[in-house]
Parts: sequence; structure tokens; C-alpha cells
Amino acid sequence: MAWMTTKEAGVLKGVSARTVRRWAKEGKIESKTILETVKNNKKISVLYVKIEAENRRTKTEKCPTITPQKSGDKIGGQKNRGTASGDTKKLAELDDKVLAKCPTVSHGSHAEDELSENYKIVAQERGKLCEKALKLAGEKGKIEAYGLIVELYNRGMLGDELKRHDRRNATITVRTFQRWMAKYMQHDRDCFALAPEYAVSRSSFENVSEDEKAFLLRHYLKDTKPAKQSVIRLLKHMATINKAIDTPSSASTLRRFLEDYERKNPHIAALARDGMKRFSDKFVRSIERDIDLLNVGDVFVADGNVLNFSIVEPRTGKTRRMLFIAIMDMRSRAIVGGAIAPTENTLNIMNAWRNSFLNWGLPRAIYQDNGKAFKSRYFVSYKNKNLPDLAEEFGGLFARLGIEEHFATPYNAKAKPIERWFKTFNDGFERFLDCYTGASIADKPARYSRNEKFLQKLNSSTPLTLEEAQALMTNYIANFYHKQAHAGLGGKTPLQMLKENPCPADRKIEAERLDYMLLKAEAVRVSKQGVKLQGLQYWHDDLAMLVGQQVMIKYDLVDIGWVRVYTMQGKRVCTAYRTKGMHPMLSLLPEAKQIETREELNAAIKKQRKVEKDAKIALKNLQETTETIDAKIALNTPLIEGEENGMFENERKRLAKPKSWEEKTQEIECETHEEIEDEGKVRWEEVGI
Repeated sequence: MAWMTTKEAGVLKGVSARTVRRWAKEGKIESKTILETVKNNKKISVLYVKIEAENRRTKTEKCPTITPQKSGDKIGGQKNRGTASGDTKKLAELDDKVLAKCPTVSHGSHAEDELSENYKIVAQERGKLCEKALKLAGEKGKIEAYGLIVELYNRGMLGDELKRHDRRNATITVRTFQRWMAKYMQHDRDCFALAPEYAVSRSSFENVSEDEKAFLLRHYLKDTKPAKQSVIRLLKHMATINKAIDTPSSASTLRRFLEDYERKNPHIAALARDGMKRFSDKFVRSIERDIDLLNVGDVFVADGNVLNFSIVEPRTGKTRRMLFIAIMDMRSRAIVGGAIAPTENTLNIMNAWRNSFLNWGLPRAIYQDNGKAFKSRYFVSYKNKNLPDLAEEFGGLFARLGIEEHFATPYNAKAKPIERWFKTFNDGFERFLDCYTGASIADKPARYSRNEKFLQKLNSSTPLTLEEAQALMTNYIANFYHKQAHAGLGGKTPLQMLKENPCPADRKIEAERLDYMLLKAEAVRVSKQGVKLQGLQYWHDDLAMLVGQQVMIKYDLVDIGWVRVYTMQGKRVCTAYRTKGMHPMLSLLPEAKQIETREELNAAIKKQRKVEKDAKIALKNLQETTETIDAKIALNTPLIEGEENGMFENERKRLAKPKSWEEKTQEIECETHEEIEDEGKVRWEEVGI
């Protein structure tokens, strides 16, 4: 008989400490309470029980300490010196590579080929512990050996691999290890008999009827996103109305059924409730690009994004969030060009491309947004059936510059690397501005919420001017972003990538040549007012002789005050300038303005008369040139004589005085009778009378 703690007694008897305490309370075993001192001089009451230590092989005076305890802790007023160092050394000297016999046999509810790789490792590691316990039991006895194995396992001195693969058994009791040993020996030391047999929870939804499942899934998997509880309430309500619906399950069971279905079929739930975009973003594997295969300057990426801070628009003077059209080099992640504009139109996009071409050079290809403005005829080449020979002249800007054009897949932001940069720009620059408005409604600053008068007074929200915004953004991109190391660049900065890979000479372009290439070409027809473009009239005196003909014009999107006119064969005609209308009543103008306007009017009248005079002179010269051909024809053509001139006798009769109606009628009747008599004579002669 020995005094021990309830935990030690539980290990010895193979029961829990709680059971031992119950036995002591019921008086089944002798017990006593000792007041002990622990850390910080605290006093605690420890229950000790007196129990006989039995062993079938060898008798021991007391059971070894099983629970992890530090050396120096008191038990029964005496210091615990910890586990014997000799036992630890003996266990450490055991061969860790010893594996139990593991034949491929069926055992319990498992077979080796039915086990997962993780369960096989767990079974083998448990077999190692059992083999060590068998070797140690021959020296110390079974109970002491089992207790020592369990203690070392719980302290982390054994079975590290087992704990990594079997997280449920981070610590074990002697009783658990005894079950392992019993099963191990029962199956002839087959380690796979120790494979986990965690009970597969029986489906708690077997009692859910088919009507309930169909109704719940039918109404829950909708893009209106109804709540689970709302669908369940509707089901119960419909069941009270229509007795044909079988609903034996409780509301909590139905809710768990929906949660279980959504957990096991997240792809179906995402597609039905959130749509294809959510489904693609979460479940469809993305096709990755290897950016390292590109060279700096090979591909430029373009897109537009609304700025998240306020700017005063120069034209209107109103505060608004303007658009930033950015051009990024895909390889170096550097921003090579951009433009701030009110809207995303052709002119603003052209300015962004112009800046990027002048800053670095011409790329080999461009990859840009699929928006309408980016795909306009100014940028993209389209087939012209009416003018197939002028495909190059009327082609898009990129075709004229020898750049391949590609467009991102619609509604797929992941396809454009520059989309991620806009988030970096928002977090690294825009959020630090006082006029920041937020990237979304949920992200807006608190001062823009209702009744936040204190924050509105505390924080200034003065918008920036366009010049200030351009200066700040240029400073951030050039002096901060371009100098930040990028993981995708191997720790290099975008600026280093640009310096190490300068633009080749053949892809550099001068500003004058680029401006000429940026001119837009269109085919128009010349009218008496000149050529018309976007509702504006353009005139030059050389257009007077081209009225009614089709010509080709080239114009600058930035400066629409002039157009260059070419023939359809590419020969330059002139540069026509925009015309202005005259004031309809000169007398209403101030005197000085009247004089100026009258001079303009007189100059316009002189131009009209000059055009008329030039036309008369041209016609007169043409007639003088053609007089010689008339004389040549008259000399070599004989006159018509005799009866041949009778072809005009009918014309003279027509011009004579017309006869009266009676005379004309009698003449027609006489002619008719004569024809009848003549015809009768011919017939009688034919029959021989």
C-alpha cells in the first residue's frame, strides 16, 4: 500500500482521476488532503489516496509519475527528482529505426491498401512505441514500462513524428497506450492494426426528406441570396398550407443541412449565388504568365482608372475625380507614360501614348483595355472595303508605327498587370492626400459621413489643381515607386531595370515625326464650302477646283484649327484652315468691330469674284483650244444634197398652219376608202376575176 495522487492512482488502475476522487468520496479507498506550497508561496490542497500497487510480473513499491512534472516540485512533502536518468538513456539508446512487422493483411475494419498515406505513417509510429514498450517491459515490468513510455511521449521526448501526423493525440494516457498494446499483440504485432479508426460521423441528415432537400436547394441557390433561416421559414409555412410537403426535420437540422451542402459544394453555391465572376475568381485556375521571358520595352500595358482624390477641372472650375490613363512596361513594372483627363476618350488616350513613346521609345506590342475608346479607329486598323489601296494611310496608329495591338479579355482584371499597380498607387500615394475620397463607398474617409462635423473641421479637404496633381504624381512615381525593390524583379527596382536595358536606337522616335504619325486620316468630299470635319468648315482657295471630288485629310486631335488635304493618290493639295461665319447685321456691332468685320467681308467677296473670274478664264481658254477642231471637221465633211435633204420636210409641215378639224377628218376618210378599193382589186386579181 502506498500514498499517491489521484492522477497516479488513475494511471495505475487504468481509470480517470475523476473516478478515483469519486471512490475517495464514497469511502471505497482511504484518502487524505495535504496542504502544499507551490509557486509564489500559494497554498493548495492536494488529495492523496492509499492504494495497493499490483503487478502481474513484478511488484513495485509505487507507480511511476506519469504526468509531466518539473524537477523540484514537492509530492507528499518530498522533492520529486524527475524521471530516472538511466531509464531515459535506455529509451534513447533504443533503435528508432525498429519497425514492427507490417504484413499486408486485413485487420479490424482496415486493410493496408485502404489506408491513406497519413494513416499508414501514424500506424507505423504507434508500432515503434509498442516495440519499445515490449523491450522495456522485459526489464522493468509492463506497468512501469507503459507509464514511462507515456510520460516521455507527453513530455515531447518520444514520438515527434507521430504527433505531427496525429494531432488528436498530442498527449495520451496509460489506458490509451494499453489499448494500443492489446490490439498490437492481438493482431500478431501488425502495426497497421493501430491505424486510426476515428468514427466516421453518421450523416445527421438521413432523416431530412427529399421534399425538404429539394425545396431548400431550389430556393437557397439563387442569385438573390436569401438567408438560410428565411428559406427554412418559407418551407415550414408552405408545409402548413400544402400538406403534401413532408417536413419532419427541425429548423436547426435544416440549417445544418444547408451549411453542410455549402461546405461540400462551395463551387455550386458560389456559381448560383454570386455568379460566374465569383466562381471563376475562386475556383477556376488562372493561366500564369512568365514575365521573365520578355525584355524591357517589349510590351506596354495601358488602362484607365478613376483617381481617388479631388481635382479642380480647368475648363469648368468644378471639383471632380478625374481619370488617370497609365502606360506600364510589363517587364520592368515601370510607368513610362500617362495622362490625367476628365474622360477616357481618343484624344486623352493618344496623349498618354505620346508621352510613353517619347519617354522610352516604341514597344514591339501593346496590351490594353478592351474599352470602346481604346479600340477606336484611330488606334486600331479595320478593313475598308471602299478604299483597299489606302489601308496603310487609313490604318490605326499602332499599325502605322509598326506595333502589334492586343486587347485584354473583357471583365477579367487579372489579365492586366497594371490593375495591381493601381492598388499600389492608391495605398502608397492617394491615401496620404487630404482630398482623398476613398476607393469605394465602404472605403471613404469618416469625414464624408453624415454628422461628422468635427472631423470635417479637423481635416482639410481642399482639392488639388491639375498642375499640383501632375507634379505630386510625377514625384511619387519617379522618386518613390521606381526606386522600390520588387520581388518579381529579383530584388531590383523598376528604375534599375530601365537603366540596364535602354531603348534600342531603331525604336527611338523624334517628336516631329511622332506628331506627324499621330495625325488622323479621313476621306471626305469637297463641297463649295470646302471640307467639313466634326461639324466645322475648312477652306482654301485651291479647293475651289476640287468641288465634288473625294479627298483625304489629315488632322491633329489636339489642334483642330487646320487640316492637311491630299488627293486620293497621296499628293498634297493644301492646308485648309477653319472658317468663321460673319455677323448677320454689321450695323449692330461697335464701330471698330464694324470696320474689321467689313474688311473681312470685302476680302471674302473678292475671293468669290476671283473664283468666278478664274472659272471664266478657264472656260474661255478651253473654247479657244477647241475651235480648231470645229474648223477641221467643217473642211473634211461633204454637205448633204438632193432628196436626202427631204428628211426635214416633215418638220416643215409641222411648222405650217394647221388645218381645221373638218378638213382633216374628210382627208382621213378619203385616204381610208382609197386603201380599201386598192386592197379589193388585189384580192380579185388573186382569185382570177
